[in-house]
Amino acid sequence: ERRRHFRKPTNLLGMFSYDGGTGRPVKGVIRIRDISQSGVRFSVNSIPEFAVGDKLTIEFTLDDKEHSQIREDGIVRRIQSNMIGLAFKTTDHYGKLGQYLFR
Repeated sequence: ERRRHFRKPTNLLGMFSYDGGTGRPVKGVIRIRDISQSGVRFSVNSIPEFAVGDKLTIEFTLDDKEHSQIREDGIVRRIQSNMIGLAFKTTDHYGKLGQYLFR
């Protein structure tokens, strides 16, 4: 394993949004495939309109007991067809996301 952070496999439904340059946010449905302290890998239903380097906000619900709502900002690092790699703006996760990753 050459990654800095453990990746936890998931199958969580969520949403993304970003400023597509139109003056109003572009939104879409995502499925989070795995998550780590530094980012997520998710899929979208079609080829995305955003590009590597774009800033996105994602929102999703964890499958923990509390069904915790998570909202994270990040930067697109990889696009392979409809699979997206997003690096979180911060790796400091002390709340519900941190508990989820390290339990």
